[in-house]
Amino acid sequence: MTEAHRIARAGSLIEATLLGALQQGMRGWRWRCRQLPVAAVERAMALRNAKALVSLTWKAGFSMTTAIRLQGTLTRVGPAEVLAARPRGGVPLAVEVMHWQLDILRGGRP
Repeated sequence: MTEAHRIARAGSLIEATLLGALQQGMRGWRWRCRQLPVAAVERAMALRNAKALVSLTWKAGFSMTTAIRLQGTLTRVGPAEVLAARPRGGVPLAVEVMHWQLDILRGGRP
């Protein structure tokens, strides 16, 4: 866990590191999205909002494989609520919807 925090503080969190941590059961590990405050990530987790987490994952540049894993692990949404990837791994939300979700997480419009 100490190593995970060191990587996050350094800003060098990459998708493979995040997935590796999830495989090792580090469910409480906070990951960093470079363009959003950590509070936004924590808010998405607290809201248990799959759309918000997919939007954060997209903004961080991670794949839908990671978004799917994070939905279940960090927000603990049920299998029926998990947003699946589009064909060829595409994001299942429109860009406008993801920007709206990110604005909400930043404390902007509802």
